[in-house]
Amino acid sequence: MKLKKRLKIVFIIVLIAIVTGFIGISGVLGYQVANQLSYQNVSKNTIEASIMQLKSWGKTIDYYEENYEHKTMFLENEKGYQIPYTIIGDTKLKEKDTVILVHGAGGDYRSVYPHAEFYVQQGYNVVAIDQRASGLSKDNIVSFGYYEKYDLKDMVDFITEMLPQQKIILHGFSMGAATVALYGEMVGEKESILLMVLDSSYESMQYIFAKVWEGMDTGLPSSYAVFCGNIFLKTKFGYSFDDVNVIKAFERCKIPVLFFQGMNDDLTTPDRGKNLYEHSAAIQKEYVEQECGHIEGFVKHPKEYKKRVLEFIDEIRIDSYCEKKG
Repeated sequence: MKLKKRLKIVFIIVLIAIVTGFIGISGVLGYQVANQLSYQNVSKNTIEASIMQLKSWGKTIDYYEENYEHKTMFLENEKGYQIPYTIIGDTKLKEKDTVILVHGAGGDYRSVYPHAEFYVQQGYNVVAIDQRASGLSKDNIVSFGYYEKYDLKDMVDFITEMLPQQKIILHGFSMGAATVALYGEMVGEKESILLMVLDSSYESMQYIFAKVWEGMDTGLPSSYAVFCGNIFLKTKFGYSFDDVNVIKAFERCKIPVLFFQGMNDDLTTPDRGKNLYEHSAAIQKEYVEQECGHIEGFVKHPKEYKKRVLEFIDEIRIDSYCEKKG
């Protein structure tokens, strides 16, 4: 009997040790996942990254800054956060339609200079924002579009109040595209928003994390890392993987949308891009695939890219005019 009692005690001790160890390992993993994701830009120079991206495309920062007026300002939201934004092609907004450009992860507004040039040449006001933890942003948390969508909302509301008779086009790239989509989910549809252009958007934060995690060959399933990370993301940063679901966002957003997808994109693959398109609740939507990688359509196929954007804008304007005429 004594032996059985001792064995039972040993079993309980071992079980407690295993459970404690599992909880400890899960806690450390969750902490690391949440911090690495949210603080991913802390040690990065996002301005330099944008300059290098332009260089990889055969562009130079000097060309754009010497040939196009630009002015960076800050819009303060109700919580006191200063949203950096840059007017490109002028130093102030004029009484005409506006394009808001939203850059991807790891860079800042400078990375969308080529696209800004295109819209400036078409006669639009162009505003490019710095997403959180990027460029001149004083925040250090990247939330994959969750908090960034509120900054975009503030910018849209600011421009709408300043130019109430004019329309706004939203054009986002990669994480910037996700930010635009999540904003679209918030508003459903908005009178001042003419349309959205989304280039290489991911379908969810969990999907993009899983792609990176599986490439690291840790031996642990991404679902386990997501479970652990979610606890710390929610408690420490106030959002979770589930809060950044672009597919669900599209199911609730009716703003006309034009999708661009690279056929050679191994980050947001064509099948995932098509999936986003199919989940869009917008009546007016288009899907364009090009022979290129991630967010490379504009630089690899500029004529086709610009043509498809302008045609879609014209289509939406005509439809909008016909609706008003009744």
